[in-house]
Amino acid sequence: NLNPKLVVPSDPVVTSTGHDVLLPCHLSPEKSAVPMEIRWFRDKYLEFVFLYQAGKEERGKGYEGRVSLFPQELLRGNVSLLLRDVKLNDGGEYKCHVSFSSWYEEPIVRLTVRQPGSSPMIEVFKHNRDSVQMSCSSKDWYPEPYMFWTDTRGRKMEAETKKVKQTGGGGVFSITSYTSVNKSETEGVSCVAGERNQKIQFESLLKFSDEFFMSTVPDRLYISAVIIPLAVGLLCVIVAMLMVNNQKKVRQEKLKDF
Repeated sequence: NLNPKLVVPSDPVVTSTGHDVLLPCHLSPEKSAVPMEIRWFRDKYLEFVFLYQAGKEERGKGYEGRVSLFPQELLRGNVSLLLRDVKLNDGGEYKCHVSFSSWYEEPIVRLTVRQPGSSPMIEVFKHNRDSVQMSCSSKDWYPEPYMFWTDTRGRKMEAETKKVKQTGGGGVFSITSYTSVNKSETEGVSCVAGERNQKIQFESLLKFSDEFFMSTVPDRLYISAVIIPLAVGLLCVIVAMLMVNNQKKVRQEKLKDF
């Protein structure tokens, strides 16, 4: 009899963190895999993700309770691996190794893991009666996200600067964008963050009112920041002068008594 072939997808399997995913692998032509050894591993043969041998199952370190085959499907040659609660570092290559006697094959299944980030957060850090300067931030994306601003009519606005950071070791991305707008230009802004391949994006909206531009809170904060320390300093000087005068009086009274 001709030896079977292991069939796996040519394109990467794509999923998101927290989901369950199937890594497909099956024998062709259809043949029972019950008497065979089935070993799913990544970089090193001995450091397996899942091992089926002589009817017994073992899970590798870090995969306990997260990986399994479909026992009822082994008779049909289906040796696909179910991976539960996918984590970001689960992404990469997996080898589907099946052997029987002197025959074996181990094709590669590629897993791409994506992670949608947080909803964008708009923060106003400076404004006056005519204009406002803002930042927008979103974090925990993978792969690298995009971000842009729009006005209330949906027209894209120009960002003044944009910063993208990635945590060490190929971790998640955070992104921050800055823009400014004049009162006469729009009644509000939206900040949009997303990742193209996931076809997922989040949007936050900030609307401006006349009261918003009339507010002089930043000016009051600035004035308070200057006046309060000056007042405290002046009070300290007055207290010190009173203490000096009091000490002089005490000395004069002692001299009189002497």
